[in-house]
Amino acid sequence: MATQLSRTFSSQGNQRKFTISVWIKRTSLSQQSIFGSGGGGNYATRMYFDGSSNIQWWNYFNGSYAGRKYSTRNLRDTNGYYHCVFRCDTANSTASERMRMYVNGEEVTDLETNDNPSQNQTMEVGHTGAHYIGGYGNGAEGDCIMSHFHYCDGYSYAPTEFGETDSTTGEWKINNSPSVSY
Repeated sequence: MATQLSRTFSSQGNQRKFTISVWIKRTSLSQQSIFGSGGGGNYATRMYFDGSSNIQWWNYFNGSYAGRKYSTRNLRDTNGYYHCVFRCDTANSTASERMRMYVNGEEVTDLETNDNPSQNQTMEVGHTGAHYIGGYGNGAEGDCIMSHFHYCDGYSYAPTEFGETDSTTGEWKINNSPSVSY
């Protein structure tokens, strides 16, 4: 059964710089929400696997998209975990470094849609409205198992803070004690 967690922050965080890191095991190939805020209207952010098993991240601000990343890489493994990192820093002067996605330590560059937000764009994360893990405001969406979810408000961290390549197997593995700030 799909479940979502929600939280409404009592004070506003940094809406221009943050990192979300999570380990995900897909239990089906249906559309699956990873993280969302807003849930409709003119302001929302969403990170999810679409119905084609591609990973998507978009920010909707004041009635239009203000940053979109849609991968063409199919993530269809239902046996192992994927490590997904969503790294945002809209204050960065380099447009391509304002909104980045990583899977298993590698930046996702195979993008069908690659629209970077404007410099200093406000994102719909870290505000005083509702935020959802495993959903998007309208209830849970899709079945998956999530582990080691990190939301680092005000920090843009590389995936190497949360995982590393195993020297023996060459596989990406979890760092159980990342040295990060929240």
